[in-house]
Amino acid sequence: MEPLTLPVNQPLASVSAGLAVMRHVTPPQCVIHIGAGNGGIAGRQWKDLAVAQVVMIDAHPAVADQLANAVAEAPQWHSASLLLGADEAESVPFLVTSNPSANGCVPIERLRALWPNLRELETLKLPQRRLDQFLDTSHPQLAAQANWLVIDCFPALPILAGAGRYLDQLDLVCSRAILNPELLDVEGSSMAELTAYLTPQGFRQVALSEGLHPALGDAIFVRDAQAKRAAERQAQLATLTQERDAQTTLAAERLAQLATLTQERDAQTTLAAERQAQLATLTQERDAQTELAAGRQAQLATLA
Repeated sequence: MEPLTLPVNQPLASVSAGLAVMRHVTPPQCVIHIGAGNGGIAGRQWKDLAVAQVVMIDAHPAVADQLANAVAEAPQWHSASLLLGADEAESVPFLVTSNPSANGCVPIERLRALWPNLRELETLKLPQRRLDQFLDTSHPQLAAQANWLVIDCFPALPILAGAGRYLDQLDLVCSRAILNPELLDVEGSSMAELTAYLTPQGFRQVALSEGLHPALGDAIFVRDAQAKRAAERQAQLATLTQERDAQTTLAAERLAQLATLTQERDAQTTLAAERQAQLATLTQERDAQTELAAGRQAQLATLA
C-alpha cells in the first residue's frame, strides 16, 4: 500500500487530526515525541490513537516527574528528561521562559515576534545528546520499532540531524515549523529548511496545521514509497558499483603481481643461462689449459 494518500500541503484543522488520518496510512509502531512538556496533552493524544509504544522526551528538568507519571500506566511507554541536538555536549544553555512552549535554546529576543510579552525566568546548563545515541543506550529494543518522530520544539533541524541512521527507518515526521521566516527567524526551524533536509531522505510534506500565530504551524512529512524504492535501488547500484570496482582493482593488482613474478622468473632464467654460458666458457678454457699442459709435458718428456 502506498504511504501517501493526502495531497501535498493539505491544510488541517489540527495536527492531531492529521496524525489520526496518517495512523491508518502508516500505522505508528513506536512514537518518539520530543518536546512533550509534562506529558498531559501528549499522553492523551497517543492514548486516543492507541499507540502501544511511546518515548516522550522533554528537556526541562522541572517537568520530569510529571512526564514520568504520564507514562506510568502504559507498560511500553517511557519518558526522559533530555536536551537533544545535532552533537553531544557537556553544557548547553537552556532558557526557561514565562511560556513553557518557548522553553529551549533559542534566545527570547527571536521569539518575541511570536510571544511579545515573553520573559526569561532562568537559564539552565544542561548536557546535550544526540537522539541516536540516546536510543542506542537507553531504549535499543524500542528504537528498532520507532517509525514516527514528533518534534514539538525549536529548532527541529538539529534534532533531525542527531537522529542519525534512525531517520532511515522513520515513516512519518511531524515537526513544529516556521511558516513565515520574515515574521519569525529561528535557524533550523523554517518550513524551507525542513523540506530541504527531509526531501533527499525520501520524505514528502503531506499536511500542514497552522498555529494560533500565522508564522507558526506543524508540518507532517511521510515517507514517499516511490522515492524510497528509488533511493534503495540507487544504494544497491552504488554497492554493486563499489564491489565491481573492488574486483577490477583486485584483478589489476593480481595481473600486476603476475607480471612482476613473470619478470622475476624471466630474469632468473636469463641469469641462469648466463651462468651456464659462463660455466661452459670456463670449462672450455680449463680443458684448453689441460690440453696445453699435457702438450708441454709431452715436449718435456721428449727432450729428456
